[in-house]
Amino acid sequence: MSLFQTHELWRSKNTSDEECGFGCLSVANIDNSTDGSDKVIVGSYHGVVHIYSPTPDLNHAHDVLLEVDLNLPILQIEAGRFISVSSDLHLAVLHPRILAIYKISVSEGAVDHGHQYSMSKLFQHPLERTAMNMATGCFGGAHDRDYICVQSIDGSLSLFESESFIFTRFLPGFLLPGPLVFNPRTDSFVTISSANFLESYSYQVLAVATDVDKKDEKQRVSTGKKILVDWSFNLGENGVDLQVVQINDKSNVIMVLGERSIFCMDEGGGLKFMLKLDYNVACFHAYSCNGAVVTLVCTHSQQLLVYDVTKLRWAARLGEVPVQILRGNFNNTPGILVTLSDTCSARCTYLGTSPSMFMVPRSKDREVDADDLQLQISKLVPITHDITQGWEEMVEASMTSLLKMFGENVGESVLKFPENTKKLKKRIYAVIDKINKGGKI
Repeated sequence: MSLFQTHELWRSKNTSDEECGFGCLSVANIDNSTDGSDKVIVGSYHGVVHIYSPTPDLNHAHDVLLEVDLNLPILQIEAGRFISVSSDLHLAVLHPRILAIYKISVSEGAVDHGHQYSMSKLFQHPLERTAMNMATGCFGGAHDRDYICVQSIDGSLSLFESESFIFTRFLPGFLLPGPLVFNPRTDSFVTISSANFLESYSYQVLAVATDVDKKDEKQRVSTGKKILVDWSFNLGENGVDLQVVQINDKSNVIMVLGERSIFCMDEGGGLKFMLKLDYNVACFHAYSCNGAVVTLVCTHSQQLLVYDVTKLRWAARLGEVPVQILRGNFNNTPGILVTLSDTCSARCTYLGTSPSMFMVPRSKDREVDADDLQLQISKLVPITHDITQGWEEMVEASMTSLLKMFGENVGESVLKFPENTKKLKKRIYAVIDKINKGGKI
């Protein structure tokens, strides 16, 4: 249990019974505002997109910038430069059978009515296979725009460049889809196979490989090159999430979240360090700070753990179990933690040193009347002062006084004193002797 707890800066207010999961949260300056402040973007399995601008005032009405019902389940949302003729950020929404790109526009309001936000679809790509997740980045060495790679549930990778479809490739030895990320330094995709291997595939290898329309036709195609893995690493456990972290201008690391471990890999597939976990992890987020990797880990026991490389630096109570955690810049304050629960409730929190004010309530049965207690003590003190014998005689005198006192208050008929008090005293001595010898009553 943590001594400290996180401080809630802002929370979204949801009145509907929406549900969401990992990939349904994004933090970016999606409206391309001049102040550079990030927005919280949430997509739900019910097909609703929520865009918030957090402010210190909890549940402020102006925090909700936009809510749009797309009428299709949302699997994942990402912000990026997906338009070839524009460097602005746009929103990519992945549905089971559709990949759509949206533009968030802002219209100046009149007088004190504020700004008006709208969400317009620029284009969409129909998917031949049911999608699982997607990865974005500058594929093929591009610098001014982002491409999108969609992984389907049958192991195909479909790549899209703005309005154009590029190609589809099938990963070798595929059984179940896993996490997928893109490493821009090596221009490669990193995923986790169903055999619990961390594998890296070069974009150039995928581009020149055989292009097939159907998975069962792959063995009959004689042209093109076979897809070969650049490197692989045996994790030994199921992989939950992947993330590429830029340490400096010359190196990146790949953070892998397993069921019971966290792996830090270099770009060539070598293990840099590993953390063994003795708790159930809900989600994690890694970033670089002063050339070191800082990892935020959320557990199913509502704890937030902050690791500096392999050392635990901080622990705080979250108050809920999030499905995803990110960092954002709000109101010129960088490093705000953004968490998303499975009920589509987004929170902005920060770490603090205020202790948890939770206290165990005192039972009513333990309440003691101070006046009555003082009266009992005043009656026992003279008796103990007059006794010069050992502790047995003192106990006997004290018990006799207590029995007389309670007999006067409740009556002897209620207490039912035994006629032979010697047996009672003998029993009391036996109990005391047993306690002194370390026994239990």
